[in-house]
Amino acid sequence: MSPAPSKTSELERFLNDFVRCTLVVIFASSLYCAIGHTLLGAAELNFFKVFVTYLIFLYITLPMTLYIMFEMLRLILAWQIQRDALMWDSDSDTFAAVRNSTVMEELGQVDFLFSDKTGTLTANEMRFAFCCIGEKTLGPFLMESVTGIPGPGTADARSMLEGENSVQREVARSFFELLALCHTAKVSQDGVYEGESPDEVALLYAAQNVGVSLNVQSFLGAGKISSVLGTSWGVLRREVSHVISFSSDRKRMSVVCPDDGGGAIVLVKGADNIMEDLLESPLPDKARAAVAGFASKGLRTLVLATRRMDADFYDTWKAQWDRANAVIEDRDTQVAAVAAIAESHLTYVGITAVEDRLQDGVPATIGALRSVGIRLWVLTGDKVETAVEIAKSCNLFEDNMSITRIVGAASSEEIIANIDATQPSGDGSKLPVRGIVIDGMSVQHLINNSAAEGAFYELAERSSACIACRLSPSQKAELVQLVRKMNPKAITLSIGDGANDVPMIQAAHVGVGIRGKEGLGSVQASDVAISQFRFLGNLVLCHGRKAYRRIANFLCFFIYKGVVLGCSYVIYAHTDGFAAHPCFATFLDDVYNFVSSSAVVVLLAFDFDIPDTVALQSGALYGRGQERAYLNAHRFLKWMASAVLHGSLAWFVPMAMLPSGDDHFWNASFTAYTIIVIVIHLKLFVIAEKPMRPIGVAAIVLELVFYVVVGTALSSSPKISPELAAGGVPGVVFTSWQNIRLFVFVPGIAVLPDVVDAWLWPIRGK
Repeated sequence: MSPAPSKTSELERFLNDFVRCTLVVIFASSLYCAIGHTLLGAAELNFFKVFVTYLIFLYITLPMTLYIMFEMLRLILAWQIQRDALMWDSDSDTFAAVRNSTVMEELGQVDFLFSDKTGTLTANEMRFAFCCIGEKTLGPFLMESVTGIPGPGTADARSMLEGENSVQREVARSFFELLALCHTAKVSQDGVYEGESPDEVALLYAAQNVGVSLNVQSFLGAGKISSVLGTSWGVLRREVSHVISFSSDRKRMSVVCPDDGGGAIVLVKGADNIMEDLLESPLPDKARAAVAGFASKGLRTLVLATRRMDADFYDTWKAQWDRANAVIEDRDTQVAAVAAIAESHLTYVGITAVEDRLQDGVPATIGALRSVGIRLWVLTGDKVETAVEIAKSCNLFEDNMSITRIVGAASSEEIIANIDATQPSGDGSKLPVRGIVIDGMSVQHLINNSAAEGAFYELAERSSACIACRLSPSQKAELVQLVRKMNPKAITLSIGDGANDVPMIQAAHVGVGIRGKEGLGSVQASDVAISQFRFLGNLVLCHGRKAYRRIANFLCFFIYKGVVLGCSYVIYAHTDGFAAHPCFATFLDDVYNFVSSSAVVVLLAFDFDIPDTVALQSGALYGRGQERAYLNAHRFLKWMASAVLHGSLAWFVPMAMLPSGDDHFWNASFTAYTIIVIVIHLKLFVIAEKPMRPIGVAAIVLELVFYVVVGTALSSSPKISPELAAGGVPGVVFTSWQNIRLFVFVPGIAVLPDVVDAWLWPIRGK
């Protein structure tokens, strides 16, 4: 598997590219001014001094506080997520946690969402529902929610365990003894079962309910476990000498229990598609029908089987096991090979079916995410039928949905032929009611075959949902990477709750971890941690939507205000013969960022457009992020055109309209600078969502007041600004009606096109 891709966001890459381009433009413009100064025959400064001077002047167009304020805005947006009461989980008493604030804007641009199933869509609270012992199906075992009475399956199982039919009795006892022994769970002194796998705990309680309970465990060392089982036919003492653990690749686990004759019995439980190949005889027809029936109910199934090893075979196998565990190189491969010897020629015993209920709010959340055009993929290790039923129950698949099944494909050519046969129709921008079902075997042939990948991705773009079953953790990540490779502009989000979801989470642009019952692996690898899947709706459709709009507007505004000021230097350079004279008092350039940076962060971080309840139901609003509506080439050029217009008016009008005299230049210069400050704040007011919150209005007013007070004080100091203080320019500028009229009319005329555009923006629906 390829390494985890970069987490740099699209807007962050835009910012970095802009900074690099701006540096090139500053260098080229300074070189142009130096050449112009030389060609005009001026001898005031040499070429190098003119070049360096204009580098310093024009560097103001690249605000040094940009990255700092950018991160500050992201941190505020992350803080808002972490304090959102709608994302507080009462069971765990936890809020959402943002572990990486750089993904804020990408939460508002998600095109593909990849989700685990167990523990993510479901509650990971397993309940023993049905079973098939031999060829007899029993159940349901679930207790009545009102009366608390166990289902009929419990009584039927007890009857089999004590029945007169010796064959059924022995099979039933083998079945429940296997449940009580083949696991990695532990029993406390109080008789409480605890384990990393909720499935194993559910199976232990199911065995206990029918009369086969694990009462005592003693750990003997060297991996050996002594277990005492309480049953209605007596106390059983069993020793487990070897535990062959479950893994996502093996999809099964085994224990080896020595018997009194020097041999051993191997107890195995695993996924049906894996176990069928390990059985000595095929599954009975009734057992196969039971598996299909359980899967159609959305239940998780396991096949149970055993094998007896005689004394000689067991001694040989045990020696091989010890040698495999003693090697240093390639130990896992050798251990797996020896384990496969024990897990072969198995005898079928029965099938378990466990229910894992959906989390609260999952269908509604998936419906909301699908309604905004996000393509949802559920990546799971479950069998196809189980996953499809869960997909139907959680609103991922609809009754009228056309399903393309790519299951059991033996080659990439077969996958392409299968896809071509479906001939999907519809515009990818308007998702039709179409779904995909694919399994791990097909994914194995799909990955790294360019033709198959292209055909599959084209189908995926035309589909609103996909179920990928029987996947290993690495295959989950490969599907995420496939989407990123086929469409580098598509934003992906992965969500999971277990350590096996870590590769998938790390492969996506945005990784969301759910605090579940399978440890903190997914949370530690994630960008954002939440406690329930239903919180994903708020995270993406509310916070993500606002974060993209806010950050896009922030970047455009910050770049805009630098260009507005830079226009004065460019214009003055041409009218001054490229003499490298400053057009503003030097200290004004230094305070420009202080009087134009704080308000934009406060205003945008706390603005308000619509209630979150409306955002959760309006797909068009979220679509603006997917379409890059707030920051694209067209909109960026509009911002730059606005900057050039505002900067030009702010400089030309005072220079042309103010009376000439000894202090004309500095009077007009200071007036132009003040107009620029007013204009950029009016622009900020125009782009803000209406009605503005009091904190945003206060931020703009305070910044303007700060400029007037501090600007007047500093401009009046001969040490700080001798050119302005000499003629009392600040006092003249702020008390002259002619200047005050310019402060009103020039900014008003400058932002008039922006006001009209802002009014037309929602009408055009852009």
